[in-house]
Amino acid sequence: MQQVEEHSSSAATVAESPALMRWVQSESMRHFIKFAIVGAFTWMVDFATLALLQQTLLVPEEPHLRLKVITATAIAFFIGITVNFLLHRYWTFKGASEGMLGKQLFRYSVVVGMAVFFRLIFVLLTFRLIGNTAVDVMASLSLIEDTDATTVNQLGTSIAQVASIPMIILWNFFGHKYWTYRK
Repeated sequence: MQQVEEHSSSAATVAESPALMRWVQSESMRHFIKFAIVGAFTWMVDFATLALLQQTLLVPEEPHLRLKVITATAIAFFIGITVNFLLHRYWTFKGASEGMLGKQLFRYSVVVGMAVFFRLIFVLLTFRLIGNTAVDVMASLSLIEDTDATTVNQLGTSIAQVASIPMIILWNFFGHKYWTYRK
């Protein structure tokens, strides 16, 4: 009982903190929440595009395995960022979207260009290791028996993309908030 009262007391203290409440209710927090919603939607568009490409036009197998992985990853990313730019411009940071389309598009392209560079390098360097590790773990848990190289590469590419998300989120939020959509 005392532990519950202590927990409730500390929660009440945090909720009563004026500085914390100002931060929670701040424009920056509202931007971050909208940014996260747009990011989740963008990720779904990106991930679905990658899956579609890897099942149809750019199956990750030889010949040209690495080129197919990079091409599918880049196409998925650029479709996602187009959706992302429009949603951020007209919803997340809408107060900053008046006029300046060319300037914002240039700045957005620089921030996202760096993000795609980071992501492509990360995926290219890790997709095989991640795919093989994931298959080994799933096999050790008797979740799968035998897989071909294409499946390993698809799995590795997908997991590597997911693993790159935290780095991309931080880079993009701060880049867009303080540079691309700065009022």
